[in-house]
Amino acid sequence: MVEWAPAALRGGNTRHARNFRLMHDRPAWYVPDAYGEDAFFRDLLRVTHGATDERLARVLIAARHDCSMARRQRVRLQDPASGVMPYSRRTAFFLGGGKAMINALLRDRDEARRGGRL
Repeated sequence: MVEWAPAALRGGNTRHARNFRLMHDRPAWYVPDAYGEDAFFRDLLRVTHGATDERLARVLIAARHDCSMARRQRVRLQDPASGVMPYSRRTAFFLGGGKAMINALLRDRDEARRGGRL
């Protein structure tokens, strides 16, 4: 992630997010049910009133098939079994919200800067 904003503003509107949508063929600990590629695409068509570039949308959807990259970057997700967030088969919720996610994604960069490696 490339970020130039001061620490208090980094992440733009993403810091206000609480969840993200992702395609998944089966339940995982962070999503209770399946949400397939076709269902995701139909939802995109619905919210854009059909003004969706199908090829680009399919690339986006395929790239959102799991949370492994974000989890490797120490982004923490809310356990849906905790009852804190509403049930959703379409989205995973960030533990601490979007600001916590942005901070996790930038943590390695910030640690490297403090250690003089950047």
